[in-house]
Amino acid sequence: MLDHTLKIEICRVPGGNFGDDLNNIIWQKLFPKILETRNDCTVYGIGTILGGKKFDSSPKVVLGSGLGYKKIHPLGKHWDIRWVRGQLSTQALGLDKKFALGDGALLWSELNTSKQHGDVIGLIPHHATWESYNWKSIADQSGIKAINPKASPTQVTNEIKQCSRVITESLHGALFADCLQIPWHPVVLSYRFNNFKWKDWLSIYPLSFKPSVSPVPLSNDIGQFKAIKNLCARAFFSDNDMRYNSLRSVKVAAKSDEQEMINFLNKIKADDTLFACSAAATLDVMRDKLHSACKLFADEYDLVFTL
Repeated sequence: MLDHTLKIEICRVPGGNFGDDLNNIIWQKLFPKILETRNDCTVYGIGTILGGKKFDSSPKVVLGSGLGYKKIHPLGKHWDIRWVRGQLSTQALGLDKKFALGDGALLWSELNTSKQHGDVIGLIPHHATWESYNWKSIADQSGIKAINPKASPTQVTNEIKQCSRVITESLHGALFADCLQIPWHPVVLSYRFNNFKWKDWLSIYPLSFKPSVSPVPLSNDIGQFKAIKNLCARAFFSDNDMRYNSLRSVKVAAKSDEQEMINFLNKIKADDTLFACSAAATLDVMRDKLHSACKLFADEYDLVFTL
């Protein structure tokens, strides 16, 4: 039994979230036996996991994580930052822009460009939004395909491949579609949408960021205390980069609210000009930079890097 082994920091969402769960797959594929190496450090990989809490002084390595939630605490000398998700993270952390190389999910081999696309339009809510309502029913009534963000990364990838376009509240839904060369469009379905992390991710892409915002939130269950709390948040807190407070639910959704959402989604799917994705050449350049960063990390931490 090894006394000190490398660990991987993961945001563990009850029931799963495919973007965060990719950490369980990708790093061990890229660096075989990474969890057995005698390195007393923690890898911060895919996810918005650099902000919000004070960290201890144990050694840490950053491979593409980003900021986006709560208070930002300075990262001390015990942090070995190889790259972060985007330029907003470098600015907030006082890093050179050269460290903004993108999300580590770009390195997953299953997301290499695929020309075998389907003909349906997909909808990928945020994992918490998915749990707040029956989005499969809403999608069915809108003539689109609901994709469960709590499914495995492989299952979500396979379902995205069935799509000709993707409407997504999930950032990794956009990233997966982008890597697969399937046009996507960001949509705000609930107050949980985080503008900062989207802008951070897109800061190194030649793509615009103009999300469509839902006219109503949908909730199938809300207690009186929560409703009052959300009503106060609506009244006293405006929308910002972290939260769309105007979309906090104050009541259980009615049939009329459902219809508003269906009309909203139908309007989006009918407008081809809203959808876009990166050029394959752009993604190749990004992957090359990440490969170089991974190779250097492997060399210095006595690991094997496999593409």
